[in-house]
Amino acid sequence: MKDSPLSPIDDRYYEEVRELSPFFSQESLVQERARIELEYLSFLMRVGVAPSSKIPAIEVSYEEVKGLEADLGHDVKALEVHLVNRLRASGREELAPFVHLGLTSEDVNNLAYERLLSKALKSVMVPACERLAVGLGRGWQKTSPATERSWRRRSSCCCEWMGMRRATRMSGKRLKTGRFPSRRSTWRG
Repeated sequence: MKDSPLSPIDDRYYEEVRELSPFFSQESLVQERARIELEYLSFLMRVGVAPSSKIPAIEVSYEEVKGLEADLGHDVKALEVHLVNRLRASGREELAPFVHLGLTSEDVNNLAYERLLSKALKSVMVPACERLAVGLGRGWQKTSPATERSWRRRSSCCCEWMGMRRATRMSGKRLKTGRFPSRRSTWRG
């Protein structure tokens, strides 16, 4: 059987979500995991657990990591082995035992997913919602105040549902649809 897309997003709607590919692709996840592992190794050196040494610039090869994953059957372990091999190849043998020391795969994955999602929200998703809100806002400017209040209420609920309250705080921007009511307050347009 021929490989086929997993969902309509991978096939029919791909052009609409192409901007998100750098944030949610498998290769992006591997690169973000590598950054986390290396930052953690740097932290271990700062607190005196690992020997102080300069971490070389490590080029993470997605293809090599995926090849190791096929052999090992574990994605984060494959990255760990890849990083250890790269450290040894660059003459930093003393750092190899400290890669992934004290971490679980879940630690690395949680941080990587959070970082990628935050970047996607800030770079693509919040600006898209802002453009949508501005575009929709033009439609009610010549309508009654009740229609405007109703639209603001609905759009704020939609954006809140999508997690945009958190995203707008992260980006330092505010949607131009009025204030967002909290779950406890009532809307006062």
